[in-house]
Amino acid sequence: MSAWAKLHGLAWLNGGALYYALNMGPAWNRFLAPTLSHAPLFVLAGTVGTLLLEILFLPLVFSPWGQPWLKLLALIWGASFHLLIALTLKLGWFSYVMISTYVLFFEPTWIERLLGPMKPLLVKPMSVLESWLSGIDDRVDTLLSTLHWPLMAGWRTGNPSAHVTTAIRYAHNAVLITLFSGALWCALDPTSKAIHGAIPVPVRLLHFIQGVGLKQSWQMFSPHPYDFAGYVVVEGDLTDGTLINLQEAGYAHGGWNSTRPYYAGWYYSRWTQTFNTMIHDHTYDRPNAYLLPYSETVCRAYNSHHAPGEPHLQLIRIIMVRRDTVLAGIPERGWTHEELLTHFCFLTSLTGPL
Repeated sequence: MSAWAKLHGLAWLNGGALYYALNMGPAWNRFLAPTLSHAPLFVLAGTVGTLLLEILFLPLVFSPWGQPWLKLLALIWGASFHLLIALTLKLGWFSYVMISTYVLFFEPTWIERLLGPMKPLLVKPMSVLESWLSGIDDRVDTLLSTLHWPLMAGWRTGNPSAHVTTAIRYAHNAVLITLFSGALWCALDPTSKAIHGAIPVPVRLLHFIQGVGLKQSWQMFSPHPYDFAGYVVVEGDLTDGTLINLQEAGYAHGGWNSTRPYYAGWYYSRWTQTFNTMIHDHTYDRPNAYLLPYSETVCRAYNSHHAPGEPHLQLIRIIMVRRDTVLAGIPERGWTHEELLTHFCFLTSLTGPL
């Protein structure tokens, strides 16, 4: 899916996509990124290598020929790719989670070699864990029997009704298919406008998909990598005229200072996608249904933590700070400030602060 989206982007096809990915500014890049972006061979190899990896990874892993060497090649290639991402980009848990999933593709003999020397050390902890889990299972069976749930108790003890088991299996599969379809529909966003037009999804369902985290299409690198460095600043006006940075004050889920736009823990939270969505929708001139609810939440959070005699937050501004990425040898441009939203926290004198 990722490779398919990238193949619709000119920067990926001409070999220059990695240059833009390594020049997204202090909000997303680590200190090593700008230096590597000025090495043309590295940029070209990284761009082409990313496309080839995303296209060939599954065929190499599941190929019926050349195993286990092709699988080993794919896993080393993929691990190196994600390690490079971790060293150059601030994407939270992404690289570490992706590398950890590669264990699922290990051959049994690899695991045996890795854990063989550790077997004597693992015997006792594993036996304790097995005993503990067995005890929990026995307590659950006892509880179900006590509550007179014979059907459920029978299901857990291995004597289920065939019809009930079939119904549970079909219901489970239906839920998985529905959730997967919703996630796939969102992931196709960069390249499938025709599909979206033919299969419209209700707004409430889209909000549900976003809320439970199924919308995982970042669109930061595909089909076009960002050709600018940018981050979001959330500031507000208090009733006494004071200007306050709400991220730095801890109310806008960002944290901010002049050299490091977001605090370190922010990259491991769900707010990374929220802020990135703000930037993406503004850049491509799309409406963002979450700007207003987000602003109302920040207003409510600030005003509910201040006594009546203290100045309250009366206005909130969400600003995108941006600088266009230029090619090597061209003087850098200055930072611009683009307002995404201005929201008044006081609706009327009767309703009070949000």
